[in-house]
Amino acid sequence: DPRYKDNVPSLIHSLERDRKMREYKRTLVDAMLLAFPSDSGATVEAQGRGGGGGGRQRNQGTASTSEGRVSMAEMWKSFVSTPQQTAAPAAQMERLIRRQHFTNMVEQYVCTRLHVMNDGSAPFNFWVSKLGTWPELALYALDVLACPAASVLSERVFSTAGGVITDKRSRLSKDNVDKLTFIKMNQAWI
Repeated sequence: DPRYKDNVPSLIHSLERDRKMREYKRTLVDAMLLAFPSDSGATVEAQGRGGGGGGRQRNQGTASTSEGRVSMAEMWKSFVSTPQQTAAPAAQMERLIRRQHFTNMVEQYVCTRLHVMNDGSAPFNFWVSKLGTWPELALYALDVLACPAASVLSERVFSTAGGVITDKRSRLSKDNVDKLTFIKMNQAWI
């Protein structure tokens, strides 16, 4: 919730503040990396480029003789070694770039003064307004803040009555729910 962002450091003991804040930021970046996997098309394109035209290098290496023939050893060597050498660094570089992008986004959010939230605005509206500035962070926050319009699911999770009322028995009256809750809570003594 952005309204309480500035209060988080004050809630942590001063000796652990920097370490905990780094840990919270790293956890958020890791969660965003899981929530937003890289585009498979971009990965394939990066692997095809090989960080510097790996496909072109392979073609140049195979057309080595003046007659256009390629020795079997050269063809086998380029077939086996080139994809492994170019694909791994490209994928690793992409992961590092994405991690740095998300880290910068989180740092910008943490360093930004949020005077907009002082009026008690809803955090959902804040994150919708930040979709252009921090797109992945805003989408992740909206996903975390979003909840179903009905309270039935949360009541089932956070109340004892949620364990009594099921889909099959969703039309119980209040008196019956109270009785069933009492029975369930005192089942050990019955």
